[in-house]
Amino acid sequence: MNRYIDLKRRFRDLTPDELEAPDFLASLNDTEVGPGISWTDLLLHDRVVVLAEAGAGKTREFKEQANQLAEQGRSAFFVPSESLDREALGDVLSLTENTLFEAWKADGRVLAWFFLDAVDELKLAKGKLDGALRRLSKAIDGYLDRARIIISCRPSDWYPSVDLATVKDRLPVPNKRDEPPSVPSDDVFMSALRHNRGNRDSTDGDGKNVEQAAAVKVVILLPLSDRQISLYAEQSGVPNAAAFLAEVKRRDAWIFARRPLDLVGLIEIWSRYGHLGTRCEQHEANIVAKLKDRPDRPDSH
Repeated sequence: MNRYIDLKRRFRDLTPDELEAPDFLASLNDTEVGPGISWTDLLLHDRVVVLAEAGAGKTREFKEQANQLAEQGRSAFFVPSESLDREALGDVLSLTENTLFEAWKADGRVLAWFFLDAVDELKLAKGKLDGALRRLSKAIDGYLDRARIIISCRPSDWYPSVDLATVKDRLPVPNKRDEPPSVPSDDVFMSALRHNRGNRDSTDGDGKNVEQAAAVKVVILLPLSDRQISLYAEQSGVPNAAAFLAEVKRRDAWIFARRPLDLVGLIEIWSRYGHLGTRCEQHEANIVAKLKDRPDRPDSH
């Protein structure tokens, strides 16, 4: 698997009307859209749905966020949706993860993050979102107020009226947290996250955002910005990265590099031929097709 490069990926809130407009959602994948929301913001919410097209990097982002939280001593678990449709959570997690999961439940105080990935692949395999969420809900029954759940899916496979209701039904957010008055480790961690948000949302007594209480936040993973494309090229070992970026700029090809999958394809073409353009169009198509079929394809970026 290629080395992970933290591009500080950004997200955009979606309104109910936008969720019902596939053409609008598709257009967001092709253009650079504002500053957006950070992972730090999303981790503050109890229930989040992240929509992203194939090749946008959602799987790799989910895995890395879970890894980073774990490295900070937090309880965090990456869970493939398709596996959860067939097996109980305890069977999906590794032995080490199961030990950490049981320790989290026994603690009785701290938060845990569950990254439930690729609902679209679950549906492709004729699985049911309701069944997968039912298994997750059963595994964390009694601990829902301490569980933060982030779900990913392609926009074309997310049915707002049905799927959102399923999430709310299977993974409700308790209206009131019955936590002990002193939770030092999480207080410090969440305080740091809030400090990094750079805004002053109104909060209730325990620091929870009032506007997000018992809500499901739905966002779309924004395409790579020009700056993020440049950062990836500079840090990924591209031969003569400056010349590569100059070629992208000269051909006004930023739009073709907005998804990590396509960006890696362009980089492979550049590495092989030293240029981008019509003379290697067939090679470009073949390279991108092979990338899509690879087990470690850049959708994992």
